[in-house]
Amino acid sequence: MVTGEESYVFLPGHALISTRGDTQGDVLVDLMIGEQGLSDAALLFEEVMRFSSGVVSVSDVVDPDEETLELPRPGDWRVKVYVKGRPWPDRVFVVFDERQWEDAKLK
Repeated sequence: MVTGEESYVFLPGHALISTRGDTQGDVLVDLMIGEQGLSDAALLFEEVMRFSSGVVSVSDVVDPDEETLELPRPGDWRVKVYVKGRPWPDRVFVVFDERQWEDAKLK
């Protein structure tokens, strides 16, 4: 059951992440390969996400304009999500497994 107090809600193909309010400024979302430079970020979750289309889409519930990234292949990807600025993050890092990314590019 979802209460509305969760820091995130995860389904294999979707992740909803609670961030600061729209009136408090923008939230920056970084899509990364590998975990370099994240020593001061907190790990929110680590899961396998399904990207059936082979595309990652990032959008806001209030402003649904999407930013997209094409993956080397569709399917399941090991993903870690880190945040900065708790309890209401102003920065989110979606990190793809570096080895899995390189393996996908070689096929």
